Amino acid sequence: MSRNVVSVAADTSIKDSLDLLVGRHIHHLLIHDDKQTVGILSDRDILKAISPFLGKLSERAMDAQTVERPVHQIMTRRLICAPPRATLCEGTELMLKHGISCVVVGTPNAIVGIVTWRDLLKAAYPGR
Repeated sequence: MSRNVVSVAADTSIKDSLDLLVGRHIHHLLIHDDKQTVGILSDRDILKAISPFLGKLSERAMDAQTVERPVHQIMTRRLICAPPRATLCEGTELMLKHGISCVVVGTPNAIVGIVTWRDLLKAAYPGR
């Protein structure tokens, strides 16, 4: 589990969120509104939301505008949480059941960390 969970405000732009993901070498951001966690954003959410023409010769003004949208428009609002004492198997089951790539550890109001599929692979194959 990663305890250093990175979060951004719900009105943060997609571009700023993507810059943060790339800069920190992470794949998920928690989204907060005031002091409450209201959703989660993955790099895949961003890829689905932005234009494939962005940064290309065929880019249009509307393509560039997509990255200025706030993340609350594309985030996943339903957090899947596991209790802090959950086992690796329970975390894996949650990911498979819901078709997600990470599980928040704790509750939306008291987040302890985040477990991703990469964390599960590292635990399954230590030393690699």
